Amino acid sequence: MPGDEVVEDELLAGPRGRRFLAELAEWRLAPEERWSLQAWAGLAMGRHSGDDLPSDLRGACLEQLQQLVDRVDLHALVGVRWPEELLEPLAASVDSARYWQDVDAIDGVLADPRAVEVLRPLVAPVLAAPATAWWRDDVDRGLQQHVDWLWGSPAGRQAPVLTGGRRALRDQREEETVREAQERREHPGLARAPWSGAWWSSPSHVEGVVATSPVLEPPRSEEVLPVGLALVEDASDDGRAVLRPLRARSDARVLEIHSARAWCDLVEAHPREVTWSRGLDWQLSTGWAGSWVLPDWASVAREWDGVHLSVLGHLGVSGRLLTTTVTGEQRGALAPGPARTLLAGWSPGQTFWLTDALEAAGDAQRWGRDEQWRGDLGWSLAEEGGPAEGHRPRLSR
Repeated sequence: MPGDEVVEDELLAGPRGRRFLAELAEWRLAPEERWSLQAWAGLAMGRHSGDDLPSDLRGACLEQLQQLVDRVDLHALVGVRWPEELLEPLAASVDSARYWQDVDAIDGVLADPRAVEVLRPLVAPVLAAPATAWWRDDVDRGLQQHVDWLWGSPAGRQAPVLTGGRRALRDQREEETVREAQERREHPGLARAPWSGAWWSSPSHVEGVVATSPVLEPPRSEEVLPVGLALVEDASDDGRAVLRPLRARSDARVLEIHSARAWCDLVEAHPREVTWSRGLDWQLSTGWAGSWVLPDWASVAREWDGVHLSVLGHLGVSGRLLTTTVTGEQRGALAPGPARTLLAGWSPGQTFWLTDALEAAGDAQRWGRDEQWRGDLGWSLAEEGGPAEGHRPRLSR
């Protein structure tokens, strides 16, 4: 795990880390105070994108960001004990990621070096708070949960396939190699297209490769916090899900991603060029018009059973344009130099299991989100397909 100073720098370098800090500063205010900052509220309402923000509005937003941060009680922030107390601003940061289109206006403002310095005083208190201690955790092999979104189905899908990941990844590599060649022919200069393609970095959408999330057990409650419901990139509006407890073999080999260096090391050890299949989307979100590389997941599976992204890893790495030592193929209008990489489509705390390392660890549970608390996280253990009656949803403030 990187040292404290490195972790602080990573949090400020990551788009999701900066967004969390800004969301935290706003979240600590009363609702009426939040909307008193008109320029900032305008960004939140989506009136601008990151590319078309007038300079005078950018200046006003920076001033109001300073006001937000100045109102935060740093001493009280250090004393935040319970993980769920910071889940709402964390979930807001995760949910606002958009790797397949232009950067939104808030992330655009927060990328300004002046905004980074405004946010800096929040970093040390956040990392010192007991509520964030689990952000540094390695994967817990003994207790994981797989989330199956119901998507309108009353029963959900069958239990996830826990075997065959290695072969499926090899098949996927062959398919993506064909797709990469096709995209290269059709869009040789990475011209902008009016559609989105494959924008994720994770080995998702592969049968036999299972994604799991950790479970938090707050000491002040008998209930658990299923992180896979609360912290989701590209989240759906589906308010129902089935959670299945799983556990990994005790000797499962898991690579930990806590930092940008760890992600780049993985990419450089197992590189696969994805310039034409990912570049059209990622150029929009990062501005980079050159070569792109990702891990060759079929190759990774020969060395590792799973890859785990910690919360700190997500905040510091996801959405961040990173330079690798890999030299991508240069042709046409592509910018010269080393290939870049991007971590996208990977929720905080999530582990992707590439091999047959998992087994069932208990009965499935249905969870629901109460419409009454739609604006909150609002998840609770469900009865007969609906949120449990008689108590406020557990994942709420």
